[in-house]
Amino acid sequence: MTKHPKNFYNLLLVIDDLCRTSLKKLDDYQNKIEGSDIKKDFYNIDFVYIHSIILDMAKLISVTKSDKSGLKQLKKDSPQIFKDRISNFEKKYKNIIDKITINRNKIIAHVDISDKGSYFNMGFSEIEIDTKIESYKKLLEFQGGLDSDGSKVIEDLKKLRSKSTKDERYSPSDFSKEIDNLRALANEVLEIAHGINKYYYDKNQHA
Repeated sequence: MTKHPKNFYNLLLVIDDLCRTSLKKLDDYQNKIEGSDIKKDFYNIDFVYIHSIILDMAKLISVTKSDKSGLKQLKKDSPQIFKDRISNFEKKYKNIIDKITINRNKIIAHVDISDKGSYFNMGFSEIEIDTKIESYKKLLEFQGGLDSDGSKVIEDLKKLRSKSTKDERYSPSDFSKEIDNLRALANEVLEIAHGINKYYYDKNQHA
């Protein structure tokens, strides 16, 4: 008889909740926050949601060694066929997992202003920098146009571009382009977790 691993149902419950919570927050961000007037009433609500989603996703994919209720624990408690599937999942989403890991670590550690690698010192994506530059240029138009000081600010903004994708700080400009990938990631973890549950259930039924 092939029994479910000890505490498997608790693990499944946590993973299910993290997946569904992340998916709901992604929907809320895309449909109720992005491009809406709600940002005028709630300070930085777009960043608040982005940070919340990133932290939930980080728990889900177990980005730290101390995580005992995410994908790493699920992999440990899986039959070989699902261990292989999770390994393929980790390869498939490697770039996103790396970026979530970096962002999670820096969000948690950003209060350390002496840390050169703090969240506030992470680079921005090209899309975000271009957006900031365009917004700044529009502001300058109302103030009489571009001068030497304005040109220097623009050059300083360009220096904030991230050197690599994984070191990018998630920002509203580029986060929206990542939503479909994050949604696919959460749905796939959900499918794997329930697939493992069904595997053990079927084994028990035919034992």
